[in-house]
Parts: sequence; C-alpha cells; structure tokens
Amino acid sequence: MTYASRIMSLSRWFRWRVLVVGLLLSVLVSYGVSILWLSTSWATGMAENKLKGRTGVDWEIGGMTWSPWNGITVRDVKVLPSAVLGGDLTR
Repeated sequence: MTYASRIMSLSRWFRWRVLVVGLLLSVLVSYGVSILWLSTSWATGMAENKLKGRTGVDWEIGGMTWSPWNGITVRDVKVLPSAVLGGDLTR
C-alpha cells in the first residue's frame, strides 16, 4: 500500500466519522431545543389557543415535554370555567 492510498483511506474514514458524529450531534441538539421550546410560555400558549379553538372553552397548561417513546406529555391541564358552562364553578 502506497503512502497516497493510506492517506486517501484515512481521509475517507475520517469523513465518514465526521458525518456520523455530526448527524448524531444534530439530532441530540434538535431534541434538546424542541424540549426547551415546548417548556416556554409561547408554546403552551399556542396549545391553549388550539384547544380553545376546538372546544370553545379556556384551558390552562402547566407545561409540556416530549419523548420519542411517549409522544407529547402535557402536565397540569386545567379547564377554566366560562359563561358557556354555567359561570362560577370555583370551590
């Protein structure tokens, strides 16, 4: 094996390694960013507005997260009483 072929072989291996590591890092960073985004008030507000549009009732969401296994998990969900439901339902 000549010196040039060794360099090309090493270079090809290095390029594949960089590609695989870069792909794994981009998936992990995207996962982390999406979890951070779901925990913001902007994302929970979007979900609350979507639920209100579908049901006509006000909603309050405490927080959201997701995983590839469970999908989106929504915590501390409250349906707020409104005039449509009979007004004051507080206890």
